[in-house]
Amino acid sequence: MVSIVIPVYQSKSYITVCVESVLNQTYKNTEIILVDDGSDDGSEELCDEYSRKNDNILCVHQKNKGVSSARNAGMDLAKGEYILFVDSDDYIESDYLENAVSRLDKDFVDAYLCGYQNVKNNGKVKEKQYYPFINDTVFQYGELNGIMMRLFNSSTLHAIGTKVYKKSIIEQYGIRFNEKWKYYEDIYFCLSYILRCKKIYVQKRVMYYYRKDTCNSLSKQSRNYNYANIYKTYILLYQLTNHNQISDKDKILFCKSYLEQIRLCLNSKVQTQRRYTVNIHKLYKMLSEDIFYKDAITYGKGGERIEYFCVRKSFFMLAYYIRKYQLYEW
Repeated sequence: MVSIVIPVYQSKSYITVCVESVLNQTYKNTEIILVDDGSDDGSEELCDEYSRKNDNILCVHQKNKGVSSARNAGMDLAKGEYILFVDSDDYIESDYLENAVSRLDKDFVDAYLCGYQNVKNNGKVKEKQYYPFINDTVFQYGELNGIMMRLFNSSTLHAIGTKVYKKSIIEQYGIRFNEKWKYYEDIYFCLSYILRCKKIYVQKRVMYYYRKDTCNSLSKQSRNYNYANIYKTYILLYQLTNHNQISDKDKILFCKSYLEQIRLCLNSKVQTQRRYTVNIHKLYKMLSEDIFYKDAITYGKGGERIEYFCVRKSFFMLAYYIRKYQLYEW
C-alpha cells in the first residue's frame, strides 16, 4: 500500500483538484491522509467531507504548526509500505503511483524519483519542465556521486513530491522534517533519505504538477533564508557527491549553487536592515570559517571577492557596507 500524505492549509480553491488526482490513480492500493493544519477558509470542511465519502481517506486536524509538523503527523499515521507527499494545491499524473510502485517492486530500489512542472493559479501549465537530465535508470549507491549534481541542478531533488519513499527506511533512520526550519526543510529531508538508499530509480518524465503562484500553501509561504540550514544541507550534498571523485564540472556546479544560496541569504539579512546588527555580525563570523564559501567565491563578482576578503580578515562591518550599497556588483 502507498500512503499519500497531504498537508492542508487554506487550500479551498485547489484541494479538490489535488485529492481527485490522487483518488483517480490507476494504482488503487492507497490510503490518503489529509492533515489540516488549522485552516479556516473551508478547507477543513472539504477534508472532513472527503473522509466521510471515502473509506481510504483519513482526515486529522491540528493547530497551525507549519508544513513540517503536518507532514510528520501524516508520516506517523501512515500504514503503507511506501509514502508520497503531495501539497494540497498541487496534483499528480494518473499513473504516477503505478509507475513508481512497479519500479520500487521490480527493481528492488529504495526510492523513485521523477520530474515536475509548474502550474499557474488559473490552472495553465507552464512550458518549462523540471526533470532529471538522465535516461530512465537504476542507480546503485556508488553511482550516485556521478549524478547528484545533475539532479540537484535540475531542481528535481528540491521538490518533495517528486519522490516515493519507503516507510521502513524513514523509520529505521528516524528521518523527519525539522519543524523549526522554515527554509530548506524539504530538500534536507530528501538528501537525508537518499543518503540511506542502496539503489534509486530515476525516471525522466513529469509526474508532479506544482502550483507555484499560490500564497496560502503551507510550503509556498515566504521563506526566511537561514545560513545554518543552507550549510547543513550542502554538507549532505557534499557527502552524497563524494567530492573527491566527482568531475570538475560538478564541483563548479556545487560551488556556484552554494554561492547563489549565500547571496540570497546575505541579501535577505543585510539589505533589509537599516544598520549593522549583532545578527549580521554573527552571520559574517560564521561565513569567515566556511570552507564551502571560500571555494564558491572563486565564481563571485569582483565586489563579492572584496567582501569575502573583508570577511576573512574579520572586517565584518566593511563587508556589510559593500553588500548593503551593492558595491559587489562591480
